Amino acid sequence: MDFLRKTLEKSPIALVMAVAAAASFLAYLSMYAFRKPFVAALYAGKDGAPLMLGGGLDTLVTLKTALILSQLCGYTLSKFLGIRYLPGVGWESRARWLGWVIGTALLSLLLLAVLPGPWKLVAMFVNGLPLGFVWGLVVGYLEGRRAGEVLLAVLSCAFIFGSDLTKDVGRWMLNTVGVAENWMPLAVAAMFLPLFAASVAVLASLPRPDARDVAERQSRPVMDSAARGAFLRRFAPGLFLLLLLAVALMGYRDYRDNFAVDILGEIGLASEATALTRSSLWTSLGVLGALALLSLVRDNARGLLACFSLMVAGLLMVALGTVAFRAGLIGGFAWLTLTGLGSYLTYVPMGSMLFDRLIAHTRHAGTAVYAIYLVDGVGYLGSAGVQLYKDIWASTESRLDFFVNYTWGMCLLGVVCLVISCFYFLRQKPA
Repeated sequence: MDFLRKTLEKSPIALVMAVAAAASFLAYLSMYAFRKPFVAALYAGKDGAPLMLGGGLDTLVTLKTALILSQLCGYTLSKFLGIRYLPGVGWESRARWLGWVIGTALLSLLLLAVLPGPWKLVAMFVNGLPLGFVWGLVVGYLEGRRAGEVLLAVLSCAFIFGSDLTKDVGRWMLNTVGVAENWMPLAVAAMFLPLFAASVAVLASLPRPDARDVAERQSRPVMDSAARGAFLRRFAPGLFLLLLLAVALMGYRDYRDNFAVDILGEIGLASEATALTRSSLWTSLGVLGALALLSLVRDNARGLLACFSLMVAGLLMVALGTVAFRAGLIGGFAWLTLTGLGSYLTYVPMGSMLFDRLIAHTRHAGTAVYAIYLVDGVGYLGSAGVQLYKDIWASTESRLDFFVNYTWGMCLLGVVCLVISCFYFLRQKPA
């Protein structure tokens, strides 16, 4: 890829950023083909009832929930490992890490297809363990640039659109092509593997941030243990509030994502094969437009305030959309789209530009990837807790009713945490 690298180094900055945005979007979208298609299967018996896990837990946890939690355990562990290791991964090593990650995930899906019964849980744990590194590795190519908000907004659309797209591809494989439930996830991953490899090759050829990027957005050196400790000590109160929000919000987002097919059935949209993709397309466009506007705010303190304001607006959209749905003012598709758009307007900044702006505002030496993985690691613990709570303590509630009831507490807690943490971070003076 030397030719591409040399060409990009001589190209106008606008073209370089367009290439970076496209490559990062396609790389992360392709990753979802290795992570999400298995949830498109219902894992139900001939009578339509969900298959249970068995092994003494058959009255507590469904097989689908067990597979989701197994993957989530691996994925959550990778986030905590990412806190330790990813801030120290240099530019030259990222592509090799991405190759190892995706190869391991592909092997795990082969194991999912061939292993019997409870051993499938091992395969899904192995699947989640490496995939949690992908976000940080890709963000590492983008952070610290003047066009950071636009780049990270485009990248964020990949996990909004990619998750639903790959689930719909999985449904197509099951219902139209006739691929067996056990083999479907591997088939979808194999379809997207060439796209992932090509996208990573392009990312590895990008020029590094230039002098203007460094002047405006602060340099992003690797972080050792001392640097990570200094970051925590300086921002602990505000980070605690964001971690509290992450627990509630990640549980909400993941529950909606993992059981979207089940919820579709309850709101009468099960027969619409592209419902998830259409909903996520509108969500992606809304998030991309809103976040791209943040790049117009050049002052970093104002940009930080704009980030927090957008996140609060997202939570209000979720709450008001749910009120309208319950009152019969909007239909199921519109409500599903509003909950997606609102929750992602809150979640996406925490996984990208919020910490990029924080570092630029405070001039604190470090990488946004460290803070992102700290929030993600704690947040995924909340996701596991929500799904276990539903199956064990709220088993009599339908997927839809539980989701609606959970909305109210999450939105209230989120607004309180965001308002207080916003005031805290804005009071932090540049170093």
